[in-house]
Amino acid sequence: SVLVRDALMAPLRELQSATHFRQLTDGCWAPCKPSERGAKKLSLLEVPAQALRTPPVTHAHFDAAVERCRPTVAQSELARHEQFTREFGAGNAV
Repeated sequence: SVLVRDALMAPLRELQSATHFRQLTDGCWAPCKPSERGAKKLSLLEVPAQALRTPPVTHAHFDAAVERCRPTVAQSELARHEQFTREFGAGNAV
């Protein structure tokens, strides 16, 4: 769940770090690169909240989260679990 939460927060971090936004055809504002056509230098707080287009969560966000997140279970704990499973069984696991 830590990994999923990190990936889901990635678009918000993109919005917070954006320095430029452009207005889309539907009137919403989306973050963009300074070199993009229609880019305006704005901070997130300057964009009307009701007109803000949040970037979608993508596979790349999950890939980055995998790189960033550390395991929540220590290797020694995994070894203890595997030993327990071998001794007492748990279906066809391990």
